[in-house]
Order: sequence, then C-alpha cells, then structure tokens
Amino acid sequence: MATRALTVVVRRASRDQVSPLKSGRSWRTIFADQDADEIWRSLSDLTKKADSTHSDQTTQELFLHLLATGRFNFYMEQNYSDEEIQQDLLSLL
Repeated sequence: MATRALTVVVRRASRDQVSPLKSGRSWRTIFADQDADEIWRSLSDLTKKADSTHSDQTTQELFLHLLATGRFNFYMEQNYSDEEIQQDLLSLL
C-alpha cells in the first residue's frame, strides 16, 4: 500500500486579528467606523515608522490623497486585508 505525504495547511489569520496599529484596532475597523481622528493618528504613526523625517505635511498629503481617490472605500469593497492595506499605504509614501 502506497502512502501519500501529508500536506501542511496553515490557517490564515482573520482579517480583523491582524493589527499593526498602536490602537490595537485593524485598518478595516478604523475605515469602517469612518473615524477621521483615528484614521489620521494611524496614518501619522505609519508615516513616522516609514520615514524618520516625518511631518504632519506627509500625513496630510496621504490622508487627502486617500480621501480624494476614494481609497478608503476601495479597500473595503475589494476586501483588502490589513496587511494589504498597510503595504498599499506604504507604497504611496
């Protein structure tokens, strides 16, 4: 009798469990709540981590770009994970 090798299956973390944010909340939750202050703080934290020369100007430009292009809704509609959102945000900096 032949035996087949077992395939290791790793369960993907729930989208809401991934939380790279200081607040402990996910990007998806923050965007769904439409809390502008929390979005701003989280974007500011992200830009500080990504760029040591961070300024409020950088955060403002990113926030306005996301707002003007409808990116917040796009992330939700396209079912982006928190990791995908964060990678996309970093690519915009």
